[in-house]
Amino acid sequence: MTDLSTVLPTKSATVEAIEAYWLKRGKSEKQRGYLGASSIGRACSRELWYSFRKCSTPDFSGRLYRLFNRGHREENTFVEELRGIGCEVHEFDSDGNQFEVIACDGHFKGHTDGAALGVPEAPKTWHLLEMKTSSKALFAKVKKEGCEVAKPEHFAQMQVYMHLTGLKRALYMVVSKDNDELYTERLKYDSVKSKAIIDKAQSIINATAPPERIANRVDAYACQFCDAKALCHGNDIAVRVPALSCRQCVHASPVADGVWNCAKHDNDATEVCDHHLFLPGLINFAEPTDSLKNKDGSDVIEFTSHDGVVWQHGPDSSAGQYNSHALITHSKDLIFPSVEKPKVNGVTGPNLEAKFSLQQDGVTQKWKGTVDNVRKAFEDCYGSSMGKPDHTQEGKGWSAAEFTEHRCCVIIYGNTAEIRDTDIPY
Repeated sequence: MTDLSTVLPTKSATVEAIEAYWLKRGKSEKQRGYLGASSIGRACSRELWYSFRKCSTPDFSGRLYRLFNRGHREENTFVEELRGIGCEVHEFDSDGNQFEVIACDGHFKGHTDGAALGVPEAPKTWHLLEMKTSSKALFAKVKKEGCEVAKPEHFAQMQVYMHLTGLKRALYMVVSKDNDELYTERLKYDSVKSKAIIDKAQSIINATAPPERIANRVDAYACQFCDAKALCHGNDIAVRVPALSCRQCVHASPVADGVWNCAKHDNDATEVCDHHLFLPGLINFAEPTDSLKNKDGSDVIEFTSHDGVVWQHGPDSSAGQYNSHALITHSKDLIFPSVEKPKVNGVTGPNLEAKFSLQQDGVTQKWKGTVDNVRKAFEDCYGSSMGKPDHTQEGKGWSAAEFTEHRCCVIIYGNTAEIRDTDIPY
């Protein structure tokens, strides 16, 4: 009998429509612009840094968005039950919103589930509330090991909330989604641990380069569910980010009141402009080796790839530079694809096409004429014969030769030759 299981639908049209509804609803929610207290307890600071810099975005299914909403609905049940046993519960502020806590100049925030008075174990003590749903397996782990060991993210979240609200106790409430079993645990405020967690948040906010990886293999378990693993481990696109953001740019920095400042324009960094340059740490297949300026004042970063190719990240594509839009669409293997690697005696040299571009500040055209006259022109310009070049490079229809003693380059294309020099010190 023919097996039709691979072609028959596995979900009803109704289920698919409901999950599509939740996916659309979830995707429409505004991505938070701060480092969240609910995630600061994660082991990988690099993952948190990528998220804070808008280099990654969650890829949730409609089913997961629906599951998250179930967790929110469960909070109402917890509150009803606490009030039912005589607790005084406050889950919203005077404006009807969750209580918000803020630190690190407004770049680190969280929203508590509320506070309760009258908890049976200590009825005269106000408790921070944290309410969670859990799978059966994780529920059993929490019961056995306690919150701090089994769910360090939740523990860190509550320590931050207690530190910023002044509360000294927290009530951790968990319900099993499989059998509705309840678990509660009272946690004490730890000033040393809470300060260390906030210091961790501050270091992530201040960092201009991604922290160290938690693992060096993309297939490591710690990386399996990370939204930034393609960017972190660099498997295809030069800089795999979901979209360009000012937060990824060398000119932007976090300042007071949760604001980002653009040093290039001296205003709020809210809109990507043509001066956008990736933070060098986001380019994980090359190292920055120089910084330059184009004649229009735009900044350029020179990189040397791990395979020896020298290339430039800047806004002038006519000078062979790769702008940020190119880097989020190009494969890293296609960076500098139009020319061979410049070599002399088998050693990789500089990118002459970019180094002696007339768009570079300090580069001038000293002479232009026919190929037949280039040697004489060189002697007239520098008082010596051309001799052997220090570096050579070939592209499609052109070649270049650098003479470092004279800080110049001879460029030949067709029957035309140019001599260009630079006043940039070697």
